[in-house]
This record gives sequence, C-alpha cells and structure tokens, in this order.
Amino acid sequence: MGTSHADRAREAYRDDPFVSNEEYGRLVEEADQQDQQDELDAEREPEPAGPFYVHRYEVALQYGGPEEGGWWYTAGDPDPDWQSEKFEDEELANARCYELNVGERDRVKQEEQYEFTSVLAYRSTHYQYDVTTDAVAGSFPEYRPRYE
Repeated sequence: MGTSHADRAREAYRDDPFVSNEEYGRLVEEADQQDQQDELDAEREPEPAGPFYVHRYEVALQYGGPEEGGWWYTAGDPDPDWQSEKFEDEELANARCYELNVGERDRVKQEEQYEFTSVLAYRSTHYQYDVTTDAVAGSFPEYRPRYE
C-alpha cells in the first residue's frame, strides 16, 4: 500500500513556517482518521453495481448421487415465457423477487398436484425467482455438483 494520509501530512506540514504546532497536530489527526476510514472501507465488500434483473427459472431437483444415503440438488433453466424485470435499486429488486417467490409458493399450493420435493414433482411445474446483475439469465448450476 502507498504512503498513508497521516505520513503525507507529517511530511508536508512539519517544517511549514505558516502552520502552527496546534494546526499541525489537527491536520495529522484528521489525516490519521482518514487512514482509519480507508481501512474500514477496504474491509467492506464492494456494493454490486446495477442494474439488477429479476429472472424466473423453471426448477427441479436432480439426483446427485448415492453418497450418505443419496443427495439431491436444485437445477434451474430460464423460463423463455418470462420477461425479466429490470431495477436500478438492489433493494427494490430483492423486494420484487421476494414478492414473486411468495406468489409462486401460493400458486403451487393451489394449482400443482405435487410439491417440489416429491419424487413425482416432474409432473408439476415449479418456478424460482432470483436477482442478478446479468441481463440474460443462464441455467444453474453452471457445473454439476460433486460430492466430496
């Protein structure tokens, strides 16, 4: 990392005849606070940049393998009949996604004969909504998971 704000302030104002000792101390203290804030900012994950898209996927459970009594994973393909919704604000996109997933859960209870986890679920249609920064939805998972 480069020179800190405090080190640069010390170097710039140490021998300046127009800066009093009191002013010098205040400048160095402000620079030190800026260094601390920079460290905190560096530790934070960067905010994802918009726009954000809500996509709908037709989902199903896929058999993963026989390990430990058998395991399953969720796989999904983008629904070609669904027009993705675009949002500039991530919170609004997440709120809309939540609303759509709750509506999907209610739809399944009323319209579908089999629950998502049923071995006969292939006879029903189940959807899942998700928020991404990708304008075009892709199938998931990208690679078939492996038991390890």
